Amino acid sequence: MFNPAYVRRDFPILKRQINGQPLVYLDNAATSQKPQSVIDAVVDYYSNHNANIHRGIHTLSQEATELVDDARASIAKFVKVRAEEIIFTRNATEGTNLLMYTWAEENLTSGDAVVVSGLEHHANLVPWQVLAAKKNLELRVVAFDKTGELILKADAPITQKGNLKIGALDQLLDDRVKLVAVTHASNVLGTIIDPKVILDALKKKHLKPLVILDASQSVPHFPVNLAKLGVDAAVFSGHKMLGPTGVGVFWGKTELLKKMPPFLYGGDMISEVNWDKSSWNELPFKFEAGTPNIAGIVGLGTAVEYLNNLGMDN
Repeated sequence: MFNPAYVRRDFPILKRQINGQPLVYLDNAATSQKPQSVIDAVVDYYSNHNANIHRGIHTLSQEATELVDDARASIAKFVKVRAEEIIFTRNATEGTNLLMYTWAEENLTSGDAVVVSGLEHHANLVPWQVLAAKKNLELRVVAFDKTGELILKADAPITQKGNLKIGALDQLLDDRVKLVAVTHASNVLGTIIDPKVILDALKKKHLKPLVILDASQSVPHFPVNLAKLGVDAAVFSGHKMLGPTGVGVFWGKTELLKKMPPFLYGGDMISEVNWDKSSWNELPFKFEAGTPNIAGIVGLGTAVEYLNNLGMDN
């Protein structure tokens, strides 16, 4: 049986008192507190295994590489995808920008449309606003009702201002739509959007845009099987799921990742370097230039283990 008092003991910060009262923390939509096991994992890495990964044959480098590989495997299993599809980022915001600066920059052209919901975090809205202005795209926003639910169909006319359209989902879908970016769970209202609703509406109109899911609020709070959801890509942040700050995940289907160009260029994302040209590393390393947040990745892997032991149904 789930015992909140027992779980509370795992979080050292909750031993604090503020204004003479035990700390009660209800801001998990912004960031979560960290259990002792995550803190210990980060300290252990720096105390016993600190080294760069993929770049040395000495013991510390091999140990650090193994820790990162194990964390990637644990995270992949947690969201039911392949380990090579897990790309480490700083946070979900960077993950959204990764897709914008790679796939979207290459594939969206003037006159195309991007659909978002009216429930999006700024991290899944502003990048598409910027790209729409840059490439003369139409930004379409699915409205929501007083209960916080998306409006799927409506007889009311679409609200339009320049390249911005606001209306019901059914009104906004046509063959100009090349990208749909939608949250899985609202960080403000808690509304859960079933991606199947979006995908079914697209299928009904024989449309196949790329669909990216902001899973920042869903992955920490209920079981998520990204492979079965039917979306093409997803992002989430480690710090919202009991992990350290400064580490997040971009997930994409293998076929999508293979087609996408690198996001950043430099060490570790290359397989061969010559003066005239370079070739890119295999997945997932093609998208992980430079030294990553190794301690953060190790901590996130431990956070996933903690959530598994706690039970996502709890």
